[in-house]
Amino acid sequence: MIAIENLRPGDWVIGHDGQPHQIIRTIAKPYRGTMIGIRHRHSDAWLWVTAEHRILCQRRNLDYGGNNTWKHIPQHHFDRARTLRKNKPLPSKNSGKPYDANNWA
Repeated sequence: MIAIENLRPGDWVIGHDGQPHQIIRTIAKPYRGTMIGIRHRHSDAWLWVTAEHRILCQRRNLDYGGNNTWKHIPQHHFDRARTLRKNKPLPSKNSGKPYDANNWA
């Protein structure tokens, strides 16, 4: 793997179509704004991108045999929801208090 800032015209990369493409030109410009960090759970490396950067991803195709229950979800995945319900109930639409998505912990 090569850091994107080290890529130069003439280098080869794999495109969104899975095919190799030769870099024709690069663009570098200063950026001031929000950066988003993305990390896979099996890696210690972070990918930092601007908030407007598009990320190509592929969804996992999960099939649970047509069983539309929650039984296939591990129980510990519900821990966060349980904590929220016990410790800090979300305001209702009629409470008049705006919900702050950044302060829900």
